[in-house]
Amino acid sequence: MNSNNTDHLDAGVSLSVFLKPDTPEVKQIRSLQDKETEYSEYLGTIEGGIALYYYEQDNKITDKEIISVLRNIKMNLDKDVSYFSHPFEVLMLGPLADALEKKPITFHEFKLVIDYVLWSIDNRSWMGDKQAYLKWICYFLGVYTAKEEEQYEERIEKLGKKMHLSEEDVDQLLMKSEKAFTDDEMEKTRIESEFFAMDDDEKFGFLAEHSPEHFDLFSVYLMQLQDRKEFELMKSLAKRVSKKFGDDPELYLHVAIFFSAVDLNIAKSYLAKALSRVGTLQGAQAQEKRHLEIKIKKFIKDCDRNNK
Repeated sequence: MNSNNTDHLDAGVSLSVFLKPDTPEVKQIRSLQDKETEYSEYLGTIEGGIALYYYEQDNKITDKEIISVLRNIKMNLDKDVSYFSHPFEVLMLGPLADALEKKPITFHEFKLVIDYVLWSIDNRSWMGDKQAYLKWICYFLGVYTAKEEEQYEERIEKLGKKMHLSEEDVDQLLMKSEKAFTDDEMEKTRIESEFFAMDDDEKFGFLAEHSPEHFDLFSVYLMQLQDRKEFELMKSLAKRVSKKFGDDPELYLHVAIFFSAVDLNIAKSYLAKALSRVGTLQGAQAQEKRHLEIKIKKFIKDCDRNNK
């Protein structure tokens, strides 16, 4: 491959040319958590490319668009450059090929690299900004001017106050905290990163067995399926999880809220199940149960009104 130090991959060449076959040992790697240094060249190529593209060429692009582009690259490693049309896709192919040519890795490893970046983007989806990751990566990599860095820090501090975050939490968001993560926090991060790298079948199986203790991952995955309009998979997952862990009215209520934007009849059926199980809620006071019951009945009325 001869990129001539440009950002473009030669016509007719695909990234698969630069990737090694997977081995049983490599396939055992579940995520790049704690392996960032080993794969820093590839992570840096993608993250740096994202930051510079956003900062220098398209300040309107969103995190979701970056996700779509990275997923498209991941799913089409065998396609040559002519297959890709998004300007950022085309821009990234050359640098990625250069990095892989200098130090080849396998297909599985490269997909984990992309998954790691996707996970990093998803980790900032709660911030209420369509460009939360894009702004953060520019801050993290020092792309911003001193004035822009100051403005970013002010925005994060305001967000912290709005979300009632501690000063320590805000410092962690701005990477100013030296606090070491606890073993529980590290384990939670490991599970999240491994989950994000799973395919749909693996995620489905994991959640079907572990949803109660990983309710946040269940919510995130339902949201992803909703965004992808994978409604049948949403229905199947919700049915399987609720069948196994169906004594929790909060679970049914949570699922119903997701389906309220997809199918009001399905949402109402889960609300009815939630309502029927309020009385069995363990550890809740009568007042709490009554409050939950009122909340569920309100959602049912909303479904009826919107379903006319």
